[in-house]
Amino acid sequence: MSTLFKLRTFLYLCMAILTAGQKVVAQDRSQGRSMVISRNGIVAAESPLAAQAGVRILERGGNAVDAAIATNAMMGVVEPMMNGIGGDLFAIIYDAKANKLYGLNASGWAPKALTIEYLQKQGIRSMPQQGGNAITVPGAVDGWQKLADKFGRKKLAEDLAAAIRTAQDGFPVPEWTAAYWAGEVDYLRTDEAATKTYLPGDRAPKVGEVFRNPDLAWSLEQIAQHGRDAFYKGEIAAKILESMRRHSGPMTAQDLSEYSGEFVEPISTTYRDWTIYELPPNVQGLAALEMLNIMETFPLGQKDWGFGSTKALHAMMEAKKLAYADLVKYIGDPRNQKLPVATLLSKEWAAQRAKFIDSDKANCDVAAGEIPVGNDTTYLSAFSMDPNSPNSLAGRKRPLHTIIPAFAQKGNVRVAFGIMGGWNQSQAHAQFVANLVDFKMNIQAALEAPRFSKHTFGGCDVMMENRFGQNVRNELTNKGHKIDVKGPYSSGMGGGQAVMRDSATGVNYGASDPRKDGQATAEVPF
Repeated sequence: MSTLFKLRTFLYLCMAILTAGQKVVAQDRSQGRSMVISRNGIVAAESPLAAQAGVRILERGGNAVDAAIATNAMMGVVEPMMNGIGGDLFAIIYDAKANKLYGLNASGWAPKALTIEYLQKQGIRSMPQQGGNAITVPGAVDGWQKLADKFGRKKLAEDLAAAIRTAQDGFPVPEWTAAYWAGEVDYLRTDEAATKTYLPGDRAPKVGEVFRNPDLAWSLEQIAQHGRDAFYKGEIAAKILESMRRHSGPMTAQDLSEYSGEFVEPISTTYRDWTIYELPPNVQGLAALEMLNIMETFPLGQKDWGFGSTKALHAMMEAKKLAYADLVKYIGDPRNQKLPVATLLSKEWAAQRAKFIDSDKANCDVAAGEIPVGNDTTYLSAFSMDPNSPNSLAGRKRPLHTIIPAFAQKGNVRVAFGIMGGWNQSQAHAQFVANLVDFKMNIQAALEAPRFSKHTFGGCDVMMENRFGQNVRNELTNKGHKIDVKGPYSSGMGGGQAVMRDSATGVNYGASDPRKDGQATAEVPF
């Protein structure tokens, strides 16, 4: 994932907050690396090559959207286990001239024929996790086209040029990418084409080895020349359908050609004196906003609370469980169901949910809140094989999605950020915001700070990085939390990127999480 901005066009920034009167000497640091600070554009991405691809587009006259496309395309080349044209795309765009936020949901739908009855006839009783029956229509390429057409300055071909060349010529595999790649070997070996492409020599590439992907270069070149239709109607579409037939998938030419992402209105809440924006369902961003609303009922920034304190961590962990319980029960594809978004985002709802937090004891059996029937609300969760479920599998329905970009604003200060990692994302977003707002960190420190993460929805299990003090972990254990201690910069906490702008000063800031291989890179003026 990547987060970026272009000066004067798309502005995403926030000021660092300094402690007045505190004496600072050279050896004192609140974080492992400094923010990147510039009056020109900044790109932050999980890959240095991807960040550089975005910056190069800026230096050649492109804007933030051109840079975003270039960065995202390069990420699909250099980090193929996390990104690619076979995936989906979500974006939040700030148009400074119009002073307006736009959201883009380019997540794929299920093939029209993929129904409960279709799977049951094959003897399948639970939702498949891989194979042709687990695949939705990819939305990323359509998303690129929509962003380029509405906001970009450059042609798609120019935005994709660096990714095409890198896929063709190859790149040395970095550290974290090599580790993730090695973890996917068994899965890749289940498919002959995946083995041929991504396991050269029948193994994952090692750190520093040059990996080439000429087939991906060809696909990107087709998209550069012919736009989205190359993917959804042209030669790439034909190859996708051929693969679907080999894997007994129900996707058809119509499923591909009729697909279209959509621009959406971001949802928001206030947190203290900031406004935080996420994309609406079918993504999990609402859980981050509800979690923040619940956290706001506690004085996290007060002296006897504070970052890393038992009080603050307990309240945040419990808020996570409450918000995620509501997410699973109520949120799905709004095109198919009416969703209680306004209710779940209300401060009244958060106050009601916060009453379930016991300051002395962890709740290991959190239930979703009950919304009155009069609200005409349908209860939803992820795709289900139960035909009586209101969120049962259906053709052309979009599943609940984990990918979420985010945006924050306070006066002239704007921040765009994202933290990848499946179900980790909403809780990581909430912690990042608390670090900025309650604990007065700058964006680099806010990304680097130790995090907790709970990937399950029930129980009291929670992962914590070992940079949280032993005494605090012991006190949380005494409250009933089952702590799984991880390393100082655990991949289980995801990895984030952030860019910021203070439009009053014209200064821009970038930050990149050390849990990944990435960096923030500034545009060089010419």
